[in-house]
Amino acid sequence: MPDKVTIMLPSSVYSNEATINSLLKQFSQIDPFTKEVHYNTANMKWIDGEVSSLLGSLFEKVKTEYPQINQYIATHKSKTAAEQTLLKNDLLPHYLPVEKMEDTYNTAIDFNVIDLTEATAKNVVLTYLKQQVYSHQEWEKNFSVAEDQVEFSDSIFELVSNILEHSRSTLMLISGQFYPKKDEFRISIADLGIGIPITVQNETPHLTSDSERIDWATKKSMTSKTHAHARGLGLYRIKDRLTNVGSLIIVSGHGYWKMDDNGHVTQTKLSYQYPGTYVKISFSRSKVLDKMKNKDTIKPDTTELPF
Repeated sequence: MPDKVTIMLPSSVYSNEATINSLLKQFSQIDPFTKEVHYNTANMKWIDGEVSSLLGSLFEKVKTEYPQINQYIATHKSKTAAEQTLLKNDLLPHYLPVEKMEDTYNTAIDFNVIDLTEATAKNVVLTYLKQQVYSHQEWEKNFSVAEDQVEFSDSIFELVSNILEHSRSTLMLISGQFYPKKDEFRISIADLGIGIPITVQNETPHLTSDSERIDWATKKSMTSKTHAHARGLGLYRIKDRLTNVGSLIIVSGHGYWKMDDNGHVTQTKLSYQYPGTYVKISFSRSKVLDKMKNKDTIKPDTTELPF
């Protein structure tokens, strides 16, 4: 196997199957005999900021499983928009010898790796949300009601609880991005645990694919003690709240599961196995507003979150 592995980051980095397969294929070249990993951004023109959680989880896997490997990055002298995103949200500075760039547009939500314990998880995550999300000008402009913060925090805490209780991992990677022109807010969480398919495999012997097991874990009916794993994932509540106002992507094992903003679900098999679970939440302020108006449950000039 090669002593040196070069990872060519795709020209556009999204939370889609093509991007994930491309990254996983390249990272699969790394083994215990690898001495250096070089990340090359020559072709990368754009990256959605929230994908930093997924990309960071792959960096983290290299760092933790192969501590002897030296990691390097080659960037443009005049930084591209994609490189700027990863310098502004602290992903690249977290792992590599590069300096953080100022976020003059105030749209980035910092990438962070949080070491979770039962005793401190809730406070640590809440501190992150307060510092990176709730104090952000875009959040305050669109979702300033205190109840919104409580509802959204509870949804994130459900994902955190899943990491602690089911994934057999204590590390949570989190990042996000505001998209003012699209009127969207996105946040993602990743871990390097055993993954959803393995977590629920005893309850789903009739299912044959990882994406089917992810879909099973999002169902409301999984509420008995026998199905405690699925209930503990907290995915149904998030999926239900996002229907018609946002999208949800879940990647785990070979499974790629996506619900679009119309509630339509697609399931796909990835060519390469993702080492853990990646969850991306996205919602539109205008669609949230329209949904609440249709229900006649919203006051003028107030936006309630879908959580």
